[in-house]
Amino acid sequence: MFNEFREKLAHYHHHLRVRASGLLVQAGQVLLVKLRGIGQGQYLWLPPGGGVQFGEPLTAALRREFAEETGLAVAVGPLLFTGEFVRPPYHAVEFFFAVEATGGQLSLGHDPEAAEQLIEEVRFLSLADLHAEDPRHLHAALRHLDHLDQLLARRGFFDFNADT
Repeated sequence: MFNEFREKLAHYHHHLRVRASGLLVQAGQVLLVKLRGIGQGQYLWLPPGGGVQFGEPLTAALRREFAEETGLAVAVGPLLFTGEFVRPPYHAVEFFFAVEATGGQLSLGHDPEAAEQLIEEVRFLSLADLHAEDPRHLHAALRHLDHLDQLLARRGFFDFNADT
């Protein structure tokens, strides 16, 4: 089954992908999307966001992706940090922005780029929830946190290849 999902994601192979991701932290929890068939395990928790289309500004891509995946409208705040993930056949450069919910209703969204629904769950997770997960099931930006405010305090470039 895992190999089926890898085949369905083949359009991401051997292409540089630029991703815009949003960090929405409320009441000591961070909003995350659970994608199946991604990462080192059978699923991966990561901040909502996705690929930037040619000619689309990063912030517009983030608002679009957030609405598609979570049902929420967001105001995009400052760019916090960037990261790069290179693990052939995948190569992604990610831009992480602070976001604030401005409307909509939290719901299980979809990824229109995927032929089959890959989003299993969308919910707010606490630091305890993150610590309870196998690190292989967490985006590298979510690992090794002592408190969630660290996500919003990060600045600079992070090599997500070094954090496996």
